[in-house]
Amino acid sequence: MAGTILIVEDEEFVRKVTCEVLRTSGFRVFTAADAGDAMAIFKARQMEIELVLTDMVMPGRSGKLLAKDLQNLKPELRIIMTSGYGDSEVEGRTPDCGTIFFLPKPYSAEALILKVNCVLERMRRCLAL
Repeated sequence: MAGTILIVEDEEFVRKVTCEVLRTSGFRVFTAADAGDAMAIFKARQMEIELVLTDMVMPGRSGKLLAKDLQNLKPELRIIMTSGYGDSEVEGRTPDCGTIFFLPKPYSAEALILKVNCVLERMRRCLAL
């Protein structure tokens, strides 16, 4: 299963490795180092982007605020938030047709691919209803 993903991650190493893992698995990937860059990319490519993988804690605008802005533009957009800090507001609140998911850091390549595939499959199943 392939799709188009926007990665928003302020740590360059994490961004590059995550991008490589996803591209190697067949996904088309755009990357942004902060929320401002992410908004510019998303506005230009929102019809293509199916999923956003964003760090929750970044300099400037947080991943949570970015998610809200992105979903104002595209309500059905699926978002995976990542963080080294647990988040009780996100964790565990992912019903079958939910749009916000959580992936704790550090994550393995396998955990990343599993989460991305699971979220995209749920999205496609929900859109088919």
